[in-house]
Amino acid sequence: MEPQLQALFLELSPQGRAAILTRLAHEVTIIARGDGYAEDGTADGVVLRGYNELVHKLVGHAARILESGTGDADDASFIAMLAELPQLMPRLSRLLRQGFRQ
Repeated sequence: MEPQLQALFLELSPQGRAAILTRLAHEVTIIARGDGYAEDGTADGVVLRGYNELVHKLVGHAARILESGTGDADDASFIAMLAELPQLMPRLSRLLRQGFRQ
């Protein structure tokens, strides 16, 4: 991940961080619709479960942020984990650059 993207995320308020993560979770559902089905409409269960797990992680981390009311040390490592998912980086970059600062 570009260091400035991680810095942008960490500069956000807890509400801003949660907003980014939930918007990203929403976009993952859109990605899954394209990647999780064959041209004939047959579902690829392995791919769909992988996206489901990612949505679970995104929403779970957002909930932890909102419940604690603060960012925590896990935020940096969580964003670093997302950086390993190349299909998400353009979307995360766009969301952060749009400035969901609160």
